Amino acid sequence: LRSLATLSFLSLSSLSSSSSVVEAQYVSVSGTKILDPNGDELYFSGINLGNWLVWEGYLMMGDFNYRTHTGFFNSISQAFGGDDKAAEFEYTWRLNYVDEKAISDLKNLGFNSVRVPFNFKLFYQNGMIVNNGFEFFDRVIEFCRMHGMYVLLDMHGAPGYQNPGDHADNVDSNANQPRDTVKFWDGDNVSLAASIWRHIANYYKNEPVVWGYDLINEPVPQSGREYELLQSYITMANAIREVDNNHIIVAEGSWWGSDLTKIDWMDSFTAQQTGVSAQWDDKLVYQIHHYGPASGTYGREEITQKLGIPIFIGEYGETDETNLLAITDWAKSTLVGYFPWSFKKMSHDKCLWTIPPDTAYNQVKSFINNGGTPPTHLYEDMIRFATINIKNGHSSHSWHQGFYNSIKPTITCAESSAFVIPGLVQAEDYCDQYGTQIESTTDTGGGSNIGFLDPNDFTEYNINVSEARTYALEARVASQYNSGQIDVQIDGASVGLMNVPNTNGWQSWTTISTLVALPEGVHSFKLVYPNGNFNLNWVSLSTLLGGVPTNSPTGSGPTPSPFPPLTNAPTITPTEYMTSQLDSCLATNAELQARIEELEGRLAECEITSAPSAVPTPTMGNPSTPTPSKNPTSLPTKGASYSPTVRPSSFPSKMPSKMPSKMPSKMPSNAPSMIPTPLPASDPSAFPTISSPSPTLPLSPPPTQFPTSGSPDCAVAAYLPIPGKIEAESYCSMQGIIVSSGVVTQISNGDYLEFNINFTSSGSSAYTFAARVNSSTYSGQINLQVDGVSKLWLSVPHTNGSWNTIYANVHGLASGLHRVRVTMPQGGFDVDWIHFNVGTNKPP
Repeated sequence: LRSLATLSFLSLSSLSSSSSVVEAQYVSVSGTKILDPNGDELYFSGINLGNWLVWEGYLMMGDFNYRTHTGFFNSISQAFGGDDKAAEFEYTWRLNYVDEKAISDLKNLGFNSVRVPFNFKLFYQNGMIVNNGFEFFDRVIEFCRMHGMYVLLDMHGAPGYQNPGDHADNVDSNANQPRDTVKFWDGDNVSLAASIWRHIANYYKNEPVVWGYDLINEPVPQSGREYELLQSYITMANAIREVDNNHIIVAEGSWWGSDLTKIDWMDSFTAQQTGVSAQWDDKLVYQIHHYGPASGTYGREEITQKLGIPIFIGEYGETDETNLLAITDWAKSTLVGYFPWSFKKMSHDKCLWTIPPDTAYNQVKSFINNGGTPPTHLYEDMIRFATINIKNGHSSHSWHQGFYNSIKPTITCAESSAFVIPGLVQAEDYCDQYGTQIESTTDTGGGSNIGFLDPNDFTEYNINVSEARTYALEARVASQYNSGQIDVQIDGASVGLMNVPNTNGWQSWTTISTLVALPEGVHSFKLVYPNGNFNLNWVSLSTLLGGVPTNSPTGSGPTPSPFPPLTNAPTITPTEYMTSQLDSCLATNAELQARIEELEGRLAECEITSAPSAVPTPTMGNPSTPTPSKNPTSLPTKGASYSPTVRPSSFPSKMPSKMPSKMPSKMPSNAPSMIPTPLPASDPSAFPTISSPSPTLPLSPPPTQFPTSGSPDCAVAAYLPIPGKIEAESYCSMQGIIVSSGVVTQISNGDYLEFNINFTSSGSSAYTFAARVNSSTYSGQINLQVDGVSKLWLSVPHTNGSWNTIYANVHGLASGLHRVRVTMPQGGFDVDWIHFNVGTNKPP
């Protein structure tokens, strides 16, 4: 069976010695197969990271006019008023278009590799080989290491231009794509490409996340010079082999990657023309591209079968979903991998996510197309667009379920991620199934449902149960019959049976429920359908009937329940269950009321002024209506506000995965998860500093007692007014924090700061959160929690030992008194201050 890799990726730092090269393991080749580091057959279900490091005109402008990366750069330089501003936009785009969340999303959709198109100019400027491109390569490689994915590096734009297309950044070409503009095989261009590849290979020679080097993308030699292609490949491969014998060499066919005959050394004419009659590298894989009917690519694998080497399809797409699926199915049955184009696009569909331009972007496009007065005033808006809007998870993005269904990887349950429970499981996100079909649904939230169920069809999932207890199992069903059944099985044992009613329509939805006892840990969750004739949209497992959890793509996990675990859960009835919840809520309210009275006594002793009448008193809720408290009885610590997705493989994750393995079609569209762009150094005086909190601000009941390590107890600490700046060392509670010279430093994984905050802006729920950070690593993370609920994830960029301000928008912050926790799930950086500003703009 083909399997995903189970390699424990090693860091570059651990492979610095010469002996490590011998010990390290890499993806390898055996005949027509690709093997993982354990020697098992490896199939690449990959996807292209198009329009990231090489802009393509049709993706940046939403049209199909000929426009190169350089051409678009020059256009925005005119629009912004200078190359320096265009370069800043380009850098910001590259920093945010592919971030850790994008890779996490792709992993959770089942992909195990990404192809990274790049322009040679990232490594060659002013006549010299440079290291600029390593910043972006290092980031995506590290993200892929975190999530157990492989990287294929693809020189999409080569010196002298290897084809007449705008995606090769061929500024000498045009819409007619004349072949005489291709100069890669002229002068020293092949040698320059070889030198760049040698430079890259020397840097990554001991990096197991990288599986191969795709020498040049879609070569189209000038007419009559097609047989120079093979010798140019050998020149580049030989340069790589001077420093790196660990990685695979990938070579594409001629004529846009489609014609393998020009590199078929067993073809007598090719051998005669090229002088090559034997395999020219012992770790060699061929690649084809195809844009057109599926039937047009069938049979190309016969050449590589004859040569005895593997072959995969590195680009295909821009077609209807039926044809796309046909190519995918052919690749799955015939090749060693597939990489459709592309994961994300501006304006266009035929991808997983479409990014729409905003008003400022459209105005810049209009200037580029029509001329006029340069819109220099839109520079900041465009930087903001490249900082926020292009990130995965932005609320403006459109998800294309049909495209995904046509390229969806085939994975086994042993290779699949686990859904965190309590949580929501989309029915179509199974890791195994029999007899089901997927269709679009008109149910709330849209997306897809499974249907066409016959007796004993099934779907199977992996779940990671956070706590052994009884859970409320709810299923969203629709049917025109009343005979449907769902047999719920955990690790093969039945734990519940649900009867599906007649809802009077295949898209007339209702929710049915039962109680099931679940053990803690990772388990098989199988839904068998003894009697079919119904549709299923989703199932949820929660701690309260009617409390269907909404999974967040940031992986913050469900809101912590204010209720204690049930005792003797397997025997409790639904009525007893609800009664126990009510009793618990009443008890909690009584405890909090007692705590309030205690605090009032302490206030009197300290002679602290009582709360002004203008500030609302926190309400406890109606005891007859048990509602989750905004201040739960316990807040999670050390990153417990999210539950890492369990990945049953030996890929070590340097940080927890933050997204359950599910489709994003029904995810909340406004959940932010960002890797921010470092901003220029800001004048600290621009922020209103809060150095000594006013003692006259009111106190509210604390969510819980926290370790204080000598700091003031949050129960008696005053509330800091927001908007404004807060010095990091002004916490009321913390864990693991060290303060030096007024800076929180030496942050370790799981450390946190806590503050009492008074959001004073009436009715405002949207803020810009900023943090002043200094980091020497790419893996730092900040998780912002308000009253125990995760509101924002920020990844801290490498700042090269200097201070930078990072920022992102955060929504859902109600006015009033709150406990704010700033958790650092991944440390390795310092924090000077944090800042909240009203509105979704960067701080003043």
